Amino acid sequence: MNTKKNEFFIGLSMSIATLIVIIGILFLGKSNFFVTGLPLYIIVENANGLGQGDDVYFKGLRVGTVSNAEIYNDDVLLKLKIEGVNKIPLDSKFVIKDYSIIGGKAVEIIPGHLTDYFHEEDTVRGTSANNGIDGMISEVNLLVPKISNILNNLDTLTGNKTQKDLESILNGLSQTIVDTKKILNIDLHNTLNNINNLTADNKNNISDLIKSLKISSNNLSKFLNKSSSAALKLDSILLKINKGQGSAGNILQNDSLYNNLNRTILSVDSLVSDIKKNPKKYINVSVF
Repeated sequence: MNTKKNEFFIGLSMSIATLIVIIGILFLGKSNFFVTGLPLYIIVENANGLGQGDDVYFKGLRVGTVSNAEIYNDDVLLKLKIEGVNKIPLDSKFVIKDYSIIGGKAVEIIPGHLTDYFHEEDTVRGTSANNGIDGMISEVNLLVPKISNILNNLDTLTGNKTQKDLESILNGLSQTIVDTKKILNIDLHNTLNNINNLTADNKNNISDLIKSLKISSNNLSKFLNKSSSAALKLDSILLKINKGQGSAGNILQNDSLYNNLNRTILSVDSLVSDIKKNPKKYINVSVF
């Protein structure tokens, strides 16, 4: 009897010890109790559901957890235990974000560019980002008034008065198109008839005119041919004169012939003058 009782207590003790060990491992693993790293504090206006044990990400990698969260004056003070990252620039941003569609939260560290870095136990101001389901709900809430306004406009456009106005406008437009078509058909028909009548009444005159134009064209062609031939002959004559050929060419090109002709003209002119002055010298008149 005592043996069974002792075995019972031993089994119960082992179970309790095992349970304590498991709970301790889970708690310590969640809180990073045995992990050495860079402890930082961030102050946010609203934690948006972030709590102890949630993850911390740096460039998309998990680098630590939230080891503690408490109210600090009118804000929330979060303690971060970071491992694997020793240099976080002072201009880095700490943002609380949704990391799952079911509402899981995490701290995202967006690294800056400064060469000065945070030290242990430093405190920095963080922000909260509306994304995930909360962000979608917020965006939907912003869209609700716009959607309502669009629906009201659609109701206005589809009202009875608007439909009647649209029908009236379409009917008027249709009638205008029909009237325009009739006018165009009548005017085009009349214009074609006038052209046919004009050509029929003046068919003989148009034929005579065409014949006359043809004759004039032939005469003009002949005249141009004769003019071209005359121009060629004149060009040949001028070329011969320029080369000194022929009488005209000799006169223009031969200086001695020109000088002899000039002297002859002067002699004739002198003779005429002398005859005028002394006619008796050349004309002898006897009276019987």
